Amino acid sequence: MANQTVRPQPVVLPADLNFNALYQTKYRPRIDGNFTGTTDEIIQWAACKWGVSDDLVRAQAVHESNWDQAATGDFEARSKGNCPVDISSDPCPTSFGLLQSKWYYRPDTYPWTRTSTAFMLDSGLAELRGCLDGMSYAGTKTTGNLWGCIGFWYSGDFGVGDQAYIADVQAKLAQKIWLTWPG
Repeated sequence: MANQTVRPQPVVLPADLNFNALYQTKYRPRIDGNFTGTTDEIIQWAACKWGVSDDLVRAQAVHESNWDQAATGDFEARSKGNCPVDISSDPCPTSFGLLQSKWYYRPDTYPWTRTSTAFMLDSGLAELRGCLDGMSYAGTKTTGNLWGCIGFWYSGDFGVGDQAYIADVQAKLAQKIWLTWPG
């Protein structure tokens, strides 16, 4: 179902304060999640749209969700106040989708990052592209640093606490286990 769910168009997102003004005018308006297909077709579409390796996206999706858009993670107690209003469980999940987008860091993209594979990947890879182009709050030190930006997705900080995550995504990229999955 999530592979066939498209956010109503046009998509108008508020400014993302984690990125500079150039990101807001150049990349943010391009996020629409307007694509349907298989999970792999959506990965290819989003990777091409944002100029990143589709195999890299596949490897990151294996790590984050095992290619399951319905995956949830980063459970927190309701008492912390970080639960989405549409989820009543305690503890509640705070990360959703193929790349496990943490909803309270990206409240303007939720619940679409949970319900639409294309929107999840479109918004997540727009952030990766913004990081690679030095447009995030980390500044130009991220420019062109692919693995640093992959780690940035995980930790929310550039070069802090992300080495095991980066190593695991690199290992999954080298293994390409998705090529051996039954079709």
